[in-house]
Amino acid sequence: MSHYYPGRRFSSQAWLAPDAAAMLESIAQDPAAIGALPRAWLTKAVKPVEIDVEMRELLSQPVLALAEEEPEGVVRDFLLCLQSPTGQAELAEYYLP
Repeated sequence: MSHYYPGRRFSSQAWLAPDAAAMLESIAQDPAAIGALPRAWLTKAVKPVEIDVEMRELLSQPVLALAEEEPEGVVRDFLLCLQSPTGQAELAEYYLP
């Protein structure tokens, strides 16, 4: 069973890529491969497929920003921008599966 996809089983031959670059390389090298990538990572080397809203929500991951102290200046401004409706729309455009 999967933590991220409750109630769904996966092949014992499934491979978990360590990062998006490794996923892209793996998918590009195997015509039978399928994987999940943010839209920003798509290239002509792979063919995108549409997924339904439920699966898109399951594949979505939060963006976490961790710091030892409260961010200030441009870093704080950047994080506030990402959390704004405009920032969320931009993230959705490029990083939702």
